[in-house]
Amino acid sequence: MASQRFCSGSVWATLCKKSRHADVVIVDSIADRWESVDAMSARLWGRSLADTQCALSEMKKGSRLAFRSVLQESLSVFMLDGFDAECPQHAKLLRHASLTTSEAKKAKCFVLVCGKKPEGDKSSVSLLSTSEIDALPVHKGNQEFGLRALLQRITFAA
Repeated sequence: MASQRFCSGSVWATLCKKSRHADVVIVDSIADRWESVDAMSARLWGRSLADTQCALSEMKKGSRLAFRSVLQESLSVFMLDGFDAECPQHAKLLRHASLTTSEAKKAKCFVLVCGKKPEGDKSSVSLLSTSEIDALPVHKGNQEFGLRALLQRITFAA
């Protein structure tokens, strides 16, 4: 992990190449980067997401949101090829997060499976591309997600 230490006033910080190693993930604008890979990483690993104004003002100005890690949640996600093709960086991050949790051997944790969800499985969700979601029949209780719905689910994980 390549890192660099720097001082901003009285706050020391270490720049991390990988956001999962950081305490705070800094983006130029939280609203503009809400669906970015960095913001998803902050959600998955339970980090804070802050804008540059917040970081430069020693956390006194700007915006900062703290997330609870979703990796300890019991959530099984079946990712279809369409999502992988549409959002390759997000898919890569989800695969890495799933490997991280399986290596930790947690009994209740986030699991990612590449492929179609088995028929009758009502507890898991399918992660689809935008066009795959648009082709689905509309019905209540649908467990098929796109990127936005997945981000909403992991943002508000209880």
